[in-house]
Amino acid sequence: MPTNKKIDSVENMAEWMAGYEMLVSTDYTDMSSNDMNQMRKVFRENSVQYTIIKNTLAHLAAEKSGKPIIKEIVEGPTGIAYGSGDPVSIAKTVTEFITTSRLPLKIRGGIMDDTLLSVEDLEKLVQQKTNLRYRNKRNKPIPEKCFKEETDCHKSSKEKKE
Repeated sequence: MPTNKKIDSVENMAEWMAGYEMLVSTDYTDMSSNDMNQMRKVFRENSVQYTIIKNTLAHLAAEKSGKPIIKEIVEGPTGIAYGSGDPVSIAKTVTEFITTSRLPLKIRGGIMDDTLLSVEDLEKLVQQKTNLRYRNKRNKPIPEKCFKEETDCHKSSKEKKE
């Protein structure tokens, strides 16, 4: 017989699973509580949520949310990083944290727009966005306004003069 606490947990998980932009599944084995606190602080600063999940409850929540693909990235000790902001920034926060902290957090995979992503797919996605922002000759970031389609940044210099 399921307890009320487990039922509430499944309901809560199903809610955020239904509304995600990006989910990144991680294996947190060998991380101390201090490591976890450090990670959560960095994630919070970047508007990324992180939840340790119970696999059985996560499978139930995935079915309930209408996103059964989530079950593909839940295995063993699992923590899920998620958010509803820019999907690439969520993946970037996780990958950069792993690189800079050198803590034993491992990415298992991810899901963006109901598409299953491997570790390599996530790394390519993050790298592509980083390359776009640092593409100009002086190695200075391209202004954020240039990522909006309706700006002068997308016009050639001849078009700007006209």
